[in-house]
Amino acid sequence: MSRSRKHSIADQLDAARILIDNSLLDPEIQAAVAEQGYDEAELKQGQELLKAAENTCKEKTQKAGGQKAATAEVEQTFKAGQKACQALAKVARKRFTQNPALLEKLGLTGSMPRTTAEFIIAGRTLFDNALKDPEILAGLAKRKYTETKLKTEREKIEAFAKADQTQEAAKGTAQAGTSDQAGNLEALNNWVAEYRENAKLALADKPQLLPKIGLALRASKTDAQRAAPKKAAETRKKNKEGGQ
Repeated sequence: MSRSRKHSIADQLDAARILIDNSLLDPEIQAAVAEQGYDEAELKQGQELLKAAENTCKEKTQKAGGQKAATAEVEQTFKAGQKACQALAKVARKRFTQNPALLEKLGLTGSMPRTTAEFIIAGRTLFDNALKDPEILAGLAKRKYTETKLKTEREKIEAFAKADQTQEAAKGTAQAGTSDQAGNLEALNNWVAEYRENAKLALADKPQLLPKIGLALRASKTDAQRAAPKKAAETRKKNKEGGQ
């Protein structure tokens, strides 16, 4: 069973490292836990689980950073593509206001695109048909939209399409990283939980060694502490009898 979420991942890894490494470094602890079935090979298995958990945590951080960078690229390229489409659409509507057939060919008579896929298709339609139709191309050239400029502006739509594809891949990679991290942490924490209980049993006669592996040393009650409840009960009884 995994440790409580109250403990950060860093805390879990650090506690596991102290528990495992110090068990291996201290001959007395190692000999004691070996009696519970935790010989050197078994402890090194715990080390491997720890290493796997640490590696996937690092990878998850890296993958999350990749997703963040991909998202920033999507936002930037979308703004550039949207600006290019809006600018051309504005010029085309003014230039061909008396020729709705040409506006329809450019995709400027329907509803506005709502999704990423619709935006990419609309942008490609706008620029591609402007480049393919001689009448449209000639009309736009009079408004400084040359063939070269149209091709340059169209590249902004492709840049956004590529960035969107990269972002989707980065999302999948990041999700896989989260899943891998969770699985390796669970495997480590299950091993650690079982080993802790066995280590406590193995060191029952040597409790002073428990703090070395990060386990709290239970303080035993003094004679006075053990006698305190009985003494308090006697005092209450006397006070009650005295009040009668």
